[in-house]
Amino acid sequence: MLLNERYMVRGAEAVHAANSDLLVILSGLNFDTDLSFIRDRPVSLTFKGKLVFEVHRYASLMVKLGLMETQTKSVEE
Repeated sequence: MLLNERYMVRGAEAVHAANSDLLVILSGLNFDTDLSFIRDRPVSLTFKGKLVFEVHRYASLMVKLGLMETQTKSVEE
């Protein structure tokens, strides 16, 4: 188990233990843009039906960091 996964599991379990009525949010890696770790190594928790997976698309930040090319669409009038 990777370090960040271990802390995700610990945090999720702590939130659920404190209040089992709450939803537990797990964010993606790399600026919350990558949830592939869920596919590769599903998170195993003691509860079900309470997980929300959060992912963001920070296109402008990704372009600035050189991690993504701009995607522009020209519109002709």
